[in-house]
Amino acid sequence: MKVIDDEFALRQILFNGTYSINNSNTKVNFSPDGKVVGLTEKPFFKIIYVFYLGIEYDMIILQSENGNWSTEDDAFKFTFQGDSILLNPVLLNFETNEHIVQDSTITLKKNGS
Repeated sequence: MKVIDDEFALRQILFNGTYSINNSNTKVNFSPDGKVVGLTEKPFFKIIYVFYLGIEYDMIILQSENGNWSTEDDAFKFTFQGDSILLNPVLLNFETNEHIVQDSTITLKKNGS
């Protein structure tokens, strides 16, 4: 697969593949082109790797349209634990630049591992 840009490469290395949500039969698929199926109704994701606004953790944004951040996006803090990705929803307020990581966790276990 041809690497198009640094974001494509990060998505390929970190997220590419199919995962089960919380040990269920519900599947999520991430593609290096930024498409995600099965997590929310939003079909695109971005990895936030340029830290500003005081965000000091790794985050993905789920979007209805592939583009810049908006107030309509869903944000998640992500961490890796073995063959799983742990996602915690993040409440973002663009007017005050506040971001609050929620306690609830979605566990995505990589299929075939």
